[in-house]
Amino acid sequence: MPVQRTSELIEVAWSGPHEPMAVEGLNGALDYGLISFYGSHPVFGSDALLYVDEAREQPFGARMRRVEPWTRHLPSAPSVYLGRLGGPDSPTDAEWRDAIERAYRLVTFFHAPPWNSRGLDHHGVLGRPTTVLNVGRRHRLSMEVSTAWDESTWDPKGSLWRPYGQAEVTERRVQDGVEPTSR
Repeated sequence: MPVQRTSELIEVAWSGPHEPMAVEGLNGALDYGLISFYGSHPVFGSDALLYVDEAREQPFGARMRRVEPWTRHLPSAPSVYLGRLGGPDSPTDAEWRDAIERAYRLVTFFHAPPWNSRGLDHHGVLGRPTTVLNVGRRHRLSMEVSTAWDESTWDPKGSLWRPYGQAEVTERRVQDGVEPTSR
């Protein structure tokens, strides 16, 4: 039987591409979330995901001003996409900031942008099953990333996980004293 698990859902609505100068002006109450930068990379080619940043304590504009000096070294201007967290609930500021951090950790871990160095060895979202849905103009980001792998029982050397199929049904029938039928 498939394993039933519950997971906290974080929805990130992406928009873009935005001009870097326009992002610098975004300093309002709704200007928080994730920022992704795309551009040319010598290994990954053009329009590659270069960097993911979180606007958790500072709005998009302040984060853009911090990153902007790095973008001057690119052969062309980067494309910038903004991800705002949302949904039907009204989280507290602490819950919202925590959700931004967990979304950042999972998106960064699973996409491994070359400019990011923090969080690439492990996503760090432990003990809290989390799914991030990237919706809207997400560009090259996966539609969904999650901690489901951490909850999996799959282990090639373990005894908990085994493949489903006809052989398993046959084994159970023999154990129950029922002869298998041939096709």
